[in-house]
Amino acid sequence: MQNNEQQFLTDLEKTLWTSANKLLPSLDAAQYKHVILGLVFLKYVSDSFQIRRDQLRLNFQTPGNDYYFAPEDYEGGSEGEAYQAEINSELEERDY
Repeated sequence: MQNNEQQFLTDLEKTLWTSANKLLPSLDAAQYKHVILGLVFLKYVSDSFQIRRDQLRLNFQTPGNDYYFAPEDYEGGSEGEAYQAEINSELEERDY
């Protein structure tokens, strides 16, 4: 599922940048900057969220970390569906 989501976001990013480039000749710079600045902001926020998700995933899987989830507490261990589902569920928690 993560792979499909990432592919969708990559395709969306390409579509947005292509659309912005098509607008370039028809808008003057003062108007065009609003389009580009919005896209740059969205890209920055998206990248920031991905970096934080990667940090949290590492914390969840690092013994000794306060956020650590022990794989042996879940059926199937670290490769089991229950363990991965719990980590994915925690990644969706907005309080982190």
